[in-house]
Amino acid sequence: VVEVDNLLELRQQAADNTTIYHVTGEVILTHQHGQRNQKYFQDATAAMLVDDNAGTITTTYNLYDGVTGLTGRLTVFNQLLQFVPTEDPGAATSQDNTIEPLLITIADLTPDHQAMLIRINDVEFTGTQTTFAPSVSYPIEDPTGTSIFRTPAASAALDYFNTPIPQEPTDVILLVGQFNADMQVFARSLADFFPDGLPAYTVTFNVIDE
Repeated sequence: VVEVDNLLELRQQAADNTTIYHVTGEVILTHQHGQRNQKYFQDATAAMLVDDNAGTITTTYNLYDGVTGLTGRLTVFNQLLQFVPTEDPGAATSQDNTIEPLLITIADLTPDHQAMLIRINDVEFTGTQTTFAPSVSYPIEDPTGTSIFRTPAASAALDYFNTPIPQEPTDVILLVGQFNADMQVFARSLADFFPDGLPAYTVTFNVIDE
């Protein structure tokens, strides 16, 4: 077993589908769904998609739980790096953590952002489709470039399946994928769409000189 400190170090290892890696640091769950029991984890250094088709991880986790001791093998599927667990890491080691989505543009997307929680502003769906459906690629653009919004399979059971596609530019929180040379993104839920922009707050400070 090869020990690594964090997800960035894990991503730098050989994806030979043989070597067993053990992540000693805590990672935070940013999303999970029913397609192949996939889970997305992130720490301060990078992010990783855990592809658990065998159901090896049996512990139930809530969004933003901290998990310590991810153990498994690295594989590559159409240039998307994936982690296949070989054991259940056990109970969460923390709860209610915060992962701030990285504000980025489509033009800035690279393979280094795989599995990362990001935010892109002014996303416009440019295809002819009017409703979200499973396993569909939707062309999108922002002021900097174009990409693909790729929905997971029906087994993911995301709450925006069969709901209308935004018709105006929309701020969206997304997870990053890749299919061969194409960078792809998808939203976790309806709560990740902000048609009026992400919430802003006015804060007034009354400063008193000591």
